[in-house]
Amino acid sequence: TDYGNPIVREFSLQTLENNSNAMYINKIEVVIDSGQGLINGDDPFLFMQYSDDGRVYTSPRSRNAGAVGEYSKKLCWHQLGMTERYRIFKFTCSADVRWVILKVLINADG
Repeated sequence: TDYGNPIVREFSLQTLENNSNAMYINKIEVVIDSGQGLINGDDPFLFMQYSDDGRVYTSPRSRNAGAVGEYSKKLCWHQLGMTERYRIFKFTCSADVRWVILKVLINADG
């Protein structure tokens, strides 16, 4: 925290595109150093949003990042629909744990 306020961490991925052709996003998985948990016993969450124009983003969709000791937790979002040209993904987290993003995997058809 910063003077009692949660520190919001945000990162975006490089624009996902298919030579300006339509594509269907089947799945996105964020691989993290899971199992951190929170001191008070709550589980931390990672929120994902996406935009097909770079201006308007979807409502946040959350995934539980795992309780203390839950080291094999997968953070996956499925059936993310079709985009006509490109898509930008944005992720946000504010839990008071050490966030380590190892990699992001995307399964898309197009």
